[in-house]
Amino acid sequence: MWRGRTSEVRESTSVLIRRSPLDVWDYVSDLSKTPTWRTTVTSIAPPEDLQVGAQFEGTTRLLGRTWRWVLEVTEVDVGRKLGYVVVDGVVKLAVSYGIEPSPDGTEFTLTGGVVRYGLAGRLLKPLALPALRRETAVHLENLKRLLESR
Repeated sequence: MWRGRTSEVRESTSVLIRRSPLDVWDYVSDLSKTPTWRTTVTSIAPPEDLQVGAQFEGTTRLLGRTWRWVLEVTEVDVGRKLGYVVVDGVVKLAVSYGIEPSPDGTEFTLTGGVVRYGLAGRLLKPLALPALRRETAVHLENLKRLLESR
């Protein structure tokens, strides 16, 4: 059970990807591919079925350390939206991927933020949030490059 303070810090960042919404969905919903575009994710054991309530674990390398986490899928709207939240980790992050058709392809939006954090998270927050912002921009550029080169 999470104990700690609640935070309202949530940010959305979007990128235009010149691929169909289905192509983008197929790629980002295949969670085994996450480390190819979210380069801070160093390992992932995706769920067998991508459905609300499914849990999976992995590790992230950030701020010179490897962090272990367990995620739970909170939303699946096939072809449009995927959401998950950290249920075991230093901070409780909520993340969602939004996919919208655009005249030039797909508008992909990554929304994330700290939902709750304990003592360790409180200490890391001043360092972690700027690092997460920088990494989000890198991740979206990676995703764009990977999908547009296919």
